Amino acid sequence: MSLVPYIKVLTCVPFFGNFGKMNQYPVKMHLFSEPALWLTCSEFVDAAGGISPGNGETHIRFRDDDIVNESWVSLGGQTIGNNYVIHPSGDKLYHFESHNHSEGRQTGTFHIDRNVVYSRFTMDNSSKGGFEVVIRDGDRCEGYGALYEQGRLINTWRVVMEKF
Repeated sequence: MSLVPYIKVLTCVPFFGNFGKMNQYPVKMHLFSEPALWLTCSEFVDAAGGISPGNGETHIRFRDDDIVNESWVSLGGQTIGNNYVIHPSGDKLYHFESHNHSEGRQTGTFHIDRNVVYSRFTMDNSSKGGFEVVIRDGDRCEGYGALYEQGRLINTWRVVMEKF
């Protein structure tokens, strides 16, 4: 009988199933890689745990030097829109500003890693800010985000987007 204890070897399996699959995504296979109309199904959760479903659209358009993302969601009988103007600063970094009728102007960055967009933003004249991560897999995206005010959670959200 061996005195050497049994050591279990852990195999790290990346998020997308296997390492080879992760490498198949070119740099330009993310939400902003092409003009498209996306239908969205969302879920917003407030700080107390209240859940509100929503649905809407995200329309990505290309202009000469920038990208426009016109998005809206119908949430509890109210339509909330964000109109982003996105300025690429290379393949992996974009800067944006967005106008939301209820929250005002927000500015931020998108950091691109293959099929994933990492976003962080702040809102003008406010102590609000947040983040969102959008993961694309073919004609489907999933996004997860949160909004804070002075470090206090306001709400989180999850969105599933299907290319139309």
